[in-house]
Amino acid sequence: MSRTTEELIRDLAGDLPPVKPLARVRTVVGFALLLSLPLFAWWFAEHGLRHQFHAGETPGFSYLASGAALLILAGGGLVFALTSVIPGRERDARAGQLLFGGGVALALSLFAAQGLAGNLHLVDGLHSSRSCILGAVGLAIPAGLVVARYVIRGAPRSLSVALAAGFTGGMGMAAILVHLTCAHADPVHMVLGHALAPLYGGVVVVAMASVAAALGMRSRSQ
Repeated sequence: MSRTTEELIRDLAGDLPPVKPLARVRTVVGFALLLSLPLFAWWFAEHGLRHQFHAGETPGFSYLASGAALLILAGGGLVFALTSVIPGRERDARAGQLLFGGGVALALSLFAAQGLAGNLHLVDGLHSSRSCILGAVGLAIPAGLVVARYVIRGAPRSLSVALAAGFTGGMGMAAILVHLTCAHADPVHMVLGHALAPLYGGVVVVAMASVAAALGMRSRSQ
C-alpha cells in the first residue's frame, strides 16, 4: 500500500532535531533592557542630567535635532532587525526600515549642515567626542548581544544588514542616554558625538559580518 505524501514528510521530519521557536519580540526587548539597566543606572549616576536642564535653559536646535535623529534611528533600527526574522511581519520590517532610513538621513543632514556652515573640524571634533562615542558603545553592548543572537537564530536573508540595523538601533538607544547627560553644548559635538555615533557602530558590524561571511564561504569551499 502506497504511503501518502503527508506520512512521508512526517517520517522525514521525525529524524530531524526539534526546532526551538523564536522568542517573542517583547520578550527579547525586555531581556535586553533588563541587562542594560545596571549600566544605564551607573552612567546616569556618574553624569546626571545636562546642566542646561537644571538651569532651565531652552535646548538649541542642534540638540533637539540630534535627539530626534537618535530616537527615529534607534526605534526604526530595532523594529527592522527584530521583525525581519519573523515570517508574516514583512510590513513591520519595511516600516522599521523606512524609519531607520529616515533617522540616518536626518543625522547625515545635520552633518552636511555643519559642513556647509564651515563648522566641521573632523579631527578635533571626533577627539572631543571620543568619550561620548565610547560611552554609547559600552552602554549598547548588552542589548546588542541579545538582539544579535536573536537575529542570527532567525537567519534573515540579509544577515549583515539586519545585524547592523539591530546594533545601530541599540547604540542609538544608548546614545539617547548619553545625549541627556552630556554637558557639551557645541553643535559639532552634538552631531559627531551623538547623532552619528550609532552609525559608526553599524559600519563596524557590517565590516565584521562581511569578513565572517567571507571566511565562512572560504572554509566551505576548501
